[in-house]
Amino acid sequence: MKRTLKFITVLSAFLILFGLLSFVTSDSDNISKVIPKRNPIVYDFSCMQSSDDLGEEAIINLGHDIEDVIVGSSGVEVSIEEEERAGDQVYESQKSKIVHNEKSENLERMLQKLVAQIKKPKGYHYSIYFLESNDLNAWTCGGKIFVTSKIYDFCESNDEMACILGHEINHNELGHIKKKLQKWKLMGDLNSLYSMFTIPFGQKDEAHCDLTGIDLVFAAGYDACVNVELWKRMKKAFNEGDFDPVNNLFRSHPYSSSRSECSKHHIRYNYDVNCD
Repeated sequence: MKRTLKFITVLSAFLILFGLLSFVTSDSDNISKVIPKRNPIVYDFSCMQSSDDLGEEAIINLGHDIEDVIVGSSGVEVSIEEEERAGDQVYESQKSKIVHNEKSENLERMLQKLVAQIKKPKGYHYSIYFLESNDLNAWTCGGKIFVTSKIYDFCESNDEMACILGHEINHNELGHIKKKLQKWKLMGDLNSLYSMFTIPFGQKDEAHCDLTGIDLVFAAGYDACVNVELWKRMKKAFNEGDFDPVNNLFRSHPYSSSRSECSKHHIRYNYDVNCD
C-alpha cells in the first residue's frame, strides 16, 4: 500500500512538473525554430526575372546599383537620430488614426520577438502602431512601424503578420531609410520627409527585405513558409494581373507572384524546407 501511494505521489509530482514546464515554454504563436542550412545565408534575386522578361530586370538592377554608388560616394551622412526624427514626423502625421487594443498589443509582442533576433542591430528604438485604416499597407521610418487594420485583418495568422513585420524591420536595418534621406539631402528636398510613409524603396530593396524578413521570422520561431501563400493572395488583393515587361519598368515593388517565388526559393535553398 505504501509503495503504491509513493508511486502515485511521484507520478503526480512528475505530471505537475511537466505541466508547469509545458506552460512556461509553450507559445501558441511559435513553432520550432528552423535553422538555416547555409552559412552565410545566400540572397539570390534571379527569381525576380520572369520568362517574359525583355531585359528590363537588368535595367532595374543596374539603376539600383548605380544609385547606390552615387549615394554612397556622395559624402552625405544621415545618423540614426536623424532617421528617428523623420520617424517622429511620420508619427505626427498618423497619430490621429492610432488605436490601442488587443491587436496593437499583439503587434507589440510580435515586434519584440522579431527585434530580439536581429544579429547586429544598428541601434534603432523600435516601436509599432496600429492604425484604423482601409489601406492594405504597412510601412516604416526611423524604427517606427505602422500597420493598418486592413492588412492586419488580411493576414490569416501571426505567422503571416510576422513576415510583414520582419520585412519592415529590415528596411531600417539594411539602410533603406538612410539611403532615401541621403538622396533627399542631395536634392535639397527635405520637405519630402513629411511623405515618408509613402516612399518606395525599389524592387531589389523590397525583395531583399522579404528574404531577410524570412530569416528573422524563422529565427523568432514563426513559420515563414506562409509568406509564399501570403503573396499569392496579395496578387489577387491588388488585382495585379500577369507579368507585363513594360509595366515592370515603372514598378517600385516586385510583382507579388515574383515575391512568392523568391520566398519559396530562399527557404528551400537556405533552410532545406520545401514550402509546398
